[in-house]
Parts: sequence; C-alpha cells; structure tokens
Amino acid sequence: MRGAGVLLKFPHSSALEGTKEAVRELRPRRGASPLRIVYAFDPQRDAVFLIGGDKGSDAQFCERIISRAERIWQEYLDEQAKGLHEEEP
Repeated sequence: MRGAGVLLKFPHSSALEGTKEAVRELRPRRGASPLRIVYAFDPQRDAVFLIGGDKGSDAQFCERIISRAERIWQEYLDEQAKGLHEEEP
C-alpha cells in the first residue's frame, strides 16, 4: 500500500471510532501486531502522526489513546493557525 496516502483503506487504516475529530488509525501489518498509530491530515493534506502504542490486551487502550490524540491534534491545529508549522523557504 506504499504511497496510497489518504486513499489507504481497511484493514491497513480506518477512521477511529469514538472521536469527535477526523483522526484515523494505522494498523501496521507485521505478523499479528497489536501496534496502533493515530494520525490525521491537516488542512494542507499533510499526514500528522499524533500518537501510537501497543494495544495488546489493554481493554482501555482506545479510550486512553483517543483522548490523548484529540488533545494533541487540537494543540497542533492551534499552533498551525499561529503559523508555527510553516516550512521555511
């Protein structure tokens, strides 16, 4: 799925349920990996990796990761609005 970007679909990526933000979950495929990476696309359509972790047998993983991801995402958007993530020429 290399280079698919915003077109990457299930089972590799999907919308993260239970969030108010447009964040997605990336599920790396290397064996039966329980690793999860939460990411979103900013208004310029750049991928922003927010947080990741090992889901394993943690029944509360999604709850914890969603609240953290939403907080990180909002901070990123606030910083971006202030011009803090602009590329230098």
